[in-house]
Amino acid sequence: MQRGLHIKKSLAFLRRKCAGFNVLEEEADAIGAKDTARIIINLDECADGIYEVVVCNESHDFESGHVDGYDLKLFPFAAPNVELSGAALPSSD
Repeated sequence: MQRGLHIKKSLAFLRRKCAGFNVLEEEADAIGAKDTARIIINLDECADGIYEVVVCNESHDFESGHVDGYDLKLFPFAAPNVELSGAALPSSD
């Protein structure tokens, strides 16, 4: 019997924090969750946390100039005026 390594990643968008166009939801509806995860170029590098999704590596159609492909990249999300270090967490005393 052969054993393999299985890694599971979960993506969920926070509807209350989403503003404007939700590229994750749109892509998942159009091409499916599995293919959407494939176009996130740094998904394997990201630890658990809250991230902002940014469109990058856009390619344009030569004749029309329309965007015909792109990748997604995750950037750590930090709310304004919030420090995300252990010192900023409330103590449990």
